[in-house]
Amino acid sequence: GGVAPGASRVLHVNGDVDPWSALGVLESPGPAQPVHVAPGASHHAWTHPADTVVQEAVRVAKRVVWEHVQRWAGGRDSLLPAS
Repeated sequence: GGVAPGASRVLHVNGDVDPWSALGVLESPGPAQPVHVAPGASHHAWTHPADTVVQEAVRVAKRVVWEHVQRWAGGRDSLLPAS
């Protein structure tokens, strides 16, 4: 845990509007732990159903998460949701 977990395939996704956002992992600890910051979003915005998302930063965050999961799971690009 913490800001440098000894793990791989960890995607640190952060919004920057939460009061604690400065305490999140904002720089990648290594290539197996990428970071994505969604400007203007809260920490849970990308967990809402896709058809309710109106904020572009959240759309991008959802796509980044999906792409990493597909890459790590060995998925095909054809499985990516429409953007």
